[in-house]
Amino acid sequence: MSKLESRLAKHIHLSGGRNAIDRLLFGFEWEAGLDQSVMANLSTIVRDIAELPRCIEIRSAEKEIDNPQSDFAAFKKSTDLTQIIADDGEGADAVDTAKTVELNVRENGFMFLLNDVAHSDWEISRNRALDTSKAAVTELLNTVAPESIGLKVVTSFKFDRELRFDEILNNQSDWIPMSIFKGASYWRFEHSFYEPFANGTAIKTTFNLLHSPVNNDKDKLVISCLHRLIFGDPSPIAAELLRKSYDDLHEKNKMIVASLLSEDAREFFGLVPEGDNYAS
Repeated sequence: MSKLESRLAKHIHLSGGRNAIDRLLFGFEWEAGLDQSVMANLSTIVRDIAELPRCIEIRSAEKEIDNPQSDFAAFKKSTDLTQIIADDGEGADAVDTAKTVELNVRENGFMFLLNDVAHSDWEISRNRALDTSKAAVTELLNTVAPESIGLKVVTSFKFDRELRFDEILNNQSDWIPMSIFKGASYWRFEHSFYEPFANGTAIKTTFNLLHSPVNNDKDKLVISCLHRLIFGDPSPIAAELLRKSYDDLHEKNKMIVASLLSEDAREFFGLVPEGDNYAS
């Protein structure tokens, strides 16, 4: 460990794993909305997932319903089911209950969220997401042709204010404004770019960096990256392709985050960029 890496180890404070990832969001979208029979079937499937004990249906109604609690059957008949949300919180009425996993199905999209990722193993996180949501994902992939697959990775850590930004971030990166290395103010910035491939396929990446205060002597840096694999000609896909796509997008995320960090910081977080350096 270099002298600067030792300094980083002393002054960077991680709440999760060594790679500082604290949130992962897996998803895919399709064009045509699901019909009510499919949504109802999905609701039944999701309610049977033991790891997600709390399930909420969101419905839209064209007319007012006087007392849905006493006439719930009529309420379900007269409305459209538009969204299903399930998580590992406890209590249907406790909306603000802390949760570590959430599954969300709407008429044209699927999302699985992992909060508080407290380990550095991507395969553990990916397998947990895919295994927990397998029944719902299988039903969806048998029904829809995804037009995009997305992965969002949120990396964050606290650090003592005595660290300079050129010790943490890559001061040679074209994506990072030089002003942040000179000033003491707080900031946020965002970039997006497309990478076109064959057959109309492309990847859109949007990343933002946020610098905010924590207390009198500590600040926080958040790097949030959303990667979307967009299909030019949507068609049914297998679960194996979904898994591989998430793996590929995760590798892209590692490369981008590594490119935004200083050389010592990327070594401290265990990130070694391979291939093209998109953020420099």
